[in-house]
Order: sequence, then structure tokens, then C-alpha cells
Amino acid sequence: MDVPETGSEDRTERAERYERTLQEILNEEKEVAILLRQTEGEVERNAARRDQAAQRVREMEANIDQYARQEIGPIYAAAHAAELRVYVMKAQLELLQAKRDSLERLAQTLRELVPLLEASGEPAHTAAAPPSNAAPSKSVTMGIIQAQEDERQRLSRRMHDGPAQSLTNLILQAEICERYMAVDPARGKAELANLKNMVNATFRDVREFIFDLRPMILDDLGLVPTLRKYIQSYQDKNKIAVSLTVTGKEQRLPQVVEVALFRAIQESLNNVVEHAKASQVQVSIDLRDPAAVHAAVEDNGVGFNVVSVLQAARERRTLGIAGILDRVESLGGTVSLDSSPGRGARVQVDVPLGEVHAG
Repeated sequence: MDVPETGSEDRTERAERYERTLQEILNEEKEVAILLRQTEGEVERNAARRDQAAQRVREMEANIDQYARQEIGPIYAAAHAAELRVYVMKAQLELLQAKRDSLERLAQTLRELVPLLEASGEPAHTAAAPPSNAAPSKSVTMGIIQAQEDERQRLSRRMHDGPAQSLTNLILQAEICERYMAVDPARGKAELANLKNMVNATFRDVREFIFDLRPMILDDLGLVPTLRKYIQSYQDKNKIAVSLTVTGKEQRLPQVVEVALFRAIQESLNNVVEHAKASQVQVSIDLRDPAAVHAAVEDNGVGFNVVSVLQAARERRTLGIAGILDRVESLGGTVSLDSSPGRGARVQVDVPLGEVHAG
């Protein structure tokens, strides 16, 4: 899918080369479309299994005396594992949708470019100017793919250290309950109470993990309600005061825009926790402009050197900022950083709405 620049080519050769590149992109789009359909099917099947597992938990809790002691822990564990699989598959679906959208934008750029080359009467080196739009689009596509792989790795580590470990502990606790129920029923009941507390704690951890992975209310209610819920949880967990200001009429935005803005704000808030040492954060959303949406995250932390952070992001050494740049720039938007050591930081995100409307 390379789009090399060769000044010695004439317009016809260049047009033919772009047509071949376009065909490669269209073929890849077809492959992604197949993966999307398969993933959508997996989401549906896993959702059905999740519902069955949840029903089994409800039946067990309503008739706890009818279940063998050794069944209790595994039933809870199976239900949580089933729910986690659903949201992991939904996250995979989101990644495939982002890749499809990037390929569509690159294909559209080439569709517009080929007729210009064929119709142009300028020399080859002049006609070559338009490809400057194509190359960045390809770069954005590759950047998104790399960001997806980085995110998969991060989620894999987090899943291993969090929910997977918790589920293992639940199974061990269930075995402890089983042993005590056989020799000391009173102690067994106490351990069963401990198991229930562990299940509740694990469920809270899994729900938090799921929300970070893909908050479902983002699909159902939109950006602003999702941010309100996320910020409340963020404050409770990190003990950092966060205020949300919405200017203009609350409204649904195109899904891809809502996802990009939510992830940008989420990553900015994560950076506050990890690096800023801030006590207060202001999140603002401006919906007054019909042509674009504007968002900002501003903290009172220690700040940073903008030039070095942006350079590291472009070199993908700071994956948080790099992820924000990839998502926003893939939509034709911009990210602005304003900070210096000792005076806090402000991340400004501007995303054009264009002709895309929320459904």
C-alpha cells in the first residue's frame, strides 16, 4: 500500500499507481468488513452466554440451599468471566471500526486524486503536489493500528493483574469454603461470607475495568452523561477534584467523534493521576459551534515541557499523548498543549463535525 513519490513519473503512470494503491485499500476494507461481521457475531453470542450465566447466578442466589458447596464459587466466576468477554469483544469491535474508518478516508483521498492527475495539464512534478494529503492519511492509519496494538498490550497486562487474578482468588476461596463446610460448618459459613465480599469487590473491579474498556452508556446516552459518570468515579478513586462545564446545548455527536473525545479526556485525566500531582482539574466541553466540538482538560499540577512531550509522543515514547494525537488527527482535528514546569497544564482538543451527523 506504499505511495512513493517519484518525480520522473508522468501523470498517467502516477495515476495508475494510485489506482493500484486504491484497489489494495479496497481489498483491505473488504477483509476488515468480514472481520467486523465476525466480531459482531461473537459479541452477540457472548452476550447470550453472559445473560445465561447471570440468570444462573440469580437462580443460585434464590435457591442457595439447593446448590452444592463446591458449585458456588465457579458459578460466580463464570458469570464475571462471561461479562468480561462481552466487553473485550466490544472493544475489539471498536478497534476494527476505527481501522475501517481510516481506510475509507484514505480511499476517498485517492478517489479524488486520480481524476485530478488524469485531467491535469501540468508537469508531473507539479501534479504530484496533491499526494501530500494521501501520505499523512496513510501515516495516520498506521499510527492508529500501532496504537491499537499498544492498547491491546496494556489491557492484557491489566486484565492479568486485575480481573484474572481476582477470579483465581475466588476459586481458591470457594475451595476453602468447601473444606470448612465439611468439618466446621460455622467456620464454613464465615468463609462463605468472605467469599461473597470478595465476589462483590471483584464485581466492582470488573465493572470499572469494563467501563474503562468501553463504557456502554457512551453508545446509549452520549458523551456528556458518560463523562459525568466517569468523572464521579475518577474523583472517588483518585481523590482529585474534577469539575465539568458544558457550554451550549447537550446533544448527540457522531459516534466516532464521541469516542475520540471521551478517550482524549480519559487519557488526559489518566496523565493527571500519573504525572501532574494536581489537586484540581477542570474539564470543559463547548458545543456551541455547529461545525466543530471543542474540549479541554486543565489541571493545577506540576506541568511539563510541551516541546519534549510532543517530540516523545511523535516518537511513540509517551503512548497516552500519542493515542490522543492519533485519534483526533484521524478525524481532521487538532490537539494543543499549553504548559510549562510548575504552572499546570491544559490539553485542548478540537474536532470538526463536517457533514457527519449523529444518528
